[in-house]
Amino acid sequence: MGFISSARARTKLEGAMARPFVAASVALALLMVAAGAFLIYQTRGTTLWFDEWIWAMDRRRNDLGAFLEPHNSHLSLVPILLYRVLFASVGLDNYVPYRLMVIGAHLGCATLVFVYASRRVGALLALAGATLVLFLGPASQNIIWPFQVAWLISLGAGVIALLMLDRRDRFGDVAASALLALSIASSGIGLPIALGMAVDVLWGRRRWRDAWIVAVPLALYGLWWLGYQDSTWIKAAKAYGITDPVVSGILHAPQFVADSAASSVAALVGLGGSAGVNADQP
Repeated sequence: MGFISSARARTKLEGAMARPFVAASVALALLMVAAGAFLIYQTRGTTLWFDEWIWAMDRRRNDLGAFLEPHNSHLSLVPILLYRVLFASVGLDNYVPYRLMVIGAHLGCATLVFVYASRRVGALLALAGATLVLFLGPASQNIIWPFQVAWLISLGAGVIALLMLDRRDRFGDVAASALLALSIASSGIGLPIALGMAVDVLWGRRRWRDAWIVAVPLALYGLWWLGYQDSTWIKAAKAYGITDPVVSGILHAPQFVADSAASSVAALVGLGGSAGVNADQP
């Protein structure tokens, strides 16, 4: 009888814990429908713009360099592949598939934030965090411009990789490593994601022998860097009179970090425009 009573109590507890998650999931689904409809409406009448035209004109070759040459110093293999598929399948006149691509990626990232956070802070706080991402107006360019799908792929793959690490089995480890490679191959955002995964693997819950999960994707990135990364930014810096751009970059790094932190806080509290710390003020 005691065993039966304990089982019933456990079942009731699990049911009570599941109810907030179900309610939060339904709320998130409704918010996603509203956000998706709004974004589809807001992007009506748009077409290829800026970097997209660069890819349309200069990335149509079939050699390896067309996929691996850096764009703004980023490895952009995955988004270039996506655009090549769209160029070949829908052409340049129909922009709807491009719009749906970035909107879908945005909604997917919000969902992943909810799933990841709900396992750590509960469904209600996870819903709050996902809603912030879902309606993050200051990040509108990353939400409505299809070219920015590269950032969303990096973020989404990174979150899934962290979820795979939670499995603590061989399949999860291999999947996490492959997803980190996908994240790095989409944009430079994959590099700080790799740092976060390294902390999770080496400092959080793992042993040093699991370092391969992060080391393999980073090694592949290192090979790409040696073979394809250019020095355009160094040449540009010297053109502006900066004789040692590496040292200059190090010296300006604290200011850059402060400006980035200020912009992040501004985005979270709903402020638009640029934000930063004025280094000229005492």
